[in-house]
Amino acid sequence: GNDPSTDLRGTGIYSLLQMLFVLCEWNDLAMRLYNAFQRDFAVVSINVTSLCLHLLRAGVFNRICSRTDSVCHTMDECFAATFHMLMLRWTRGTFTIEDFYDVLKAVEQDVRDHTDLLLDRFHAAMAERGHHPQGRAPKGGRVVSKTAQFD
Repeated sequence: GNDPSTDLRGTGIYSLLQMLFVLCEWNDLAMRLYNAFQRDFAVVSINVTSLCLHLLRAGVFNRICSRTDSVCHTMDECFAATFHMLMLRWTRGTFTIEDFYDVLKAVEQDVRDHTDLLLDRFHAAMAERGHHPQGRAPKGGRVVSKTAQFD
């Protein structure tokens, strides 16, 4: 909304957990997202969490949840994929903050129209850039310990 003091309402601490997920699991993506949205990164992230919760409640992610057998994992991955989609649309256009909700609505429609392809397209785009979730590597690749960065 227009009042930053209410941005966590409706998503609560979950929006912070989603932000933490993308920072921990998709660090390279998180840096690209931060560079795209700069000081608005956290507010945009909260809005993406809100959108994903709305789509979950509307049943849009039901098939993905059934395939993965995990609502939590589905939401984490759909959050990262939706945030990535928003970043691409945002950086390819010449938008101002006044356009944000229109762009977010367009991303919502894309997610609704292409739900079954959402994660496949996201993972393909990440693999194309050489990005993989922390601690995981492509087949035949070297797996780096998630805790190695803290040693």
